[in-house]
Amino acid sequence: MPKKMQRRFLSDLGAILLDKPFLQKSGIPRKEIQALLRNEAFAASLCGIFPIHERISCGAVLGCCRGALADLAPEPEEGWLAFTHRYAVNLLFPDPDFEPRALTCGTGALFLLAVLQAVFDVERRSLPFDPLLDFAFLSEEEYQKCDRREEYARFLGSFRSEFVYELMRLGREVTPFHTLEHIAGVHYVAMTVARGLCAGGAPVDPALVSGAAAAHDIGKFGCKPDERVPYLHYYYTDRWCASHGLPGIGHIAANHSTWDLELENLSAESLVLIYADFRVKQSRDRDGRELTEIYPLDESFQVILSKLDNVDEQKRRRYRFVYAKLRDFEDYMRGLGVDIGLTGRPQPVPVRRETALMDSAEGGEAITMTAVEHNIEIMYRLSHERRFGNLLEAARSEKDWKRTRAYLNIFEEYFAYISPTQKVQTLCLDGKDALAVKGRRVAIVDDVISTGESLSAIERLLEKAGAEIVAKAAILAEGEAAGRGDIIFLEELPLFPL
Repeated sequence: MPKKMQRRFLSDLGAILLDKPFLQKSGIPRKEIQALLRNEAFAASLCGIFPIHERISCGAVLGCCRGALADLAPEPEEGWLAFTHRYAVNLLFPDPDFEPRALTCGTGALFLLAVLQAVFDVERRSLPFDPLLDFAFLSEEEYQKCDRREEYARFLGSFRSEFVYELMRLGREVTPFHTLEHIAGVHYVAMTVARGLCAGGAPVDPALVSGAAAAHDIGKFGCKPDERVPYLHYYYTDRWCASHGLPGIGHIAANHSTWDLELENLSAESLVLIYADFRVKQSRDRDGRELTEIYPLDESFQVILSKLDNVDEQKRRRYRFVYAKLRDFEDYMRGLGVDIGLTGRPQPVPVRRETALMDSAEGGEAITMTAVEHNIEIMYRLSHERRFGNLLEAARSEKDWKRTRAYLNIFEEYFAYISPTQKVQTLCLDGKDALAVKGRRVAIVDDVISTGESLSAIERLLEKAGAEIVAKAAILAEGEAAGRGDIIFLEELPLFPL
């Protein structure tokens, strides 16, 4: 490795190891790290893996660090790679049962994660981009133009400081699951079409798309061995995003299931994520290893149908419905010149004939595209806090009852797809409903109560209407809500500290 490249690598590694948060978390004295970086034997061993001509394994990096690790902590029984993977999961979703082991060997695991991060930075600069292994995140110049730029910057900081990428690379070597390939593939497809939509003038925030695509399956690392990952990973994804102050990214990332969402009522960012997730599928080879492939939309649909076992006709209809909606969305993107085929270059925009010259098929397609465009525009206005506030203010200021009813119909139609904060803002009772509860004994029933903000807002609204609230109930209560004596609930939903 040339001396200049070696000095740059050791300088980059030093920047990670000597970063104040890393020093505090690892407990390694600054002087000890500085001495290690000056150690010629350590430098020669680590720089021996350069220059990089192919993907570096975590095992190869470990082999270069064994001497340094032996001075930092005793080797865990399961070996450094498996333990470091478990330690990295614990960074995302702390487990009290793991803490004693983290105190014993955690310093070594954190050191190995930092070295892996520095090595993968060099690998990223040395090798061609791989859509199933790499993330093309937005540059600072790009995301500064986005509405969610501050939130996206927090996401990038958390993604790096908690070694999420390094965790996924380790997972490829110590587990049978290749979560990295799926998440990276979804991010690649999502960002390709998001950039194309932006170029075509569609209302989409690339920062939201990038953050949500990279975080959409992060909850899988939080699921316990006895939990059903396909169902609960949405919950853990939401908890991780909420704990890091990522409400917009979390709202999209944790709601990408195609089973309980109506695609015509989703924002462009949500549609992009669901579309990308639909196209990136995994299978297993004869040895049980996961294989990931990016399919065209129609082929992906056939792959899904071929993998369904013991599925009734209702579920098959649901998949056909989702596919039809995503096909409409793809046709909409194709009409804007979006690179649906992932060729790496913009596509020509189809020429649409004048309405009067269209035949019946073209007319039907034009109506469908107008409906897709209209719904995306509505959700664009509803999904952004400032634009949503302007819409609410316009509704409150409206004097014509017919126009007020139109606003209420919109809020009612899209209520399930806006954020929790926006739901509290839009709580309302029209005259008919207000009369129905006036002077009546009313019970409030919710699915999950956590902070209690929504519950309090409903209480205030009903009290203004003259109702007497006699009971407050929920299926599940989490956090402080589980300790309240005024709420009836069936089960407590456990919270895991992050």
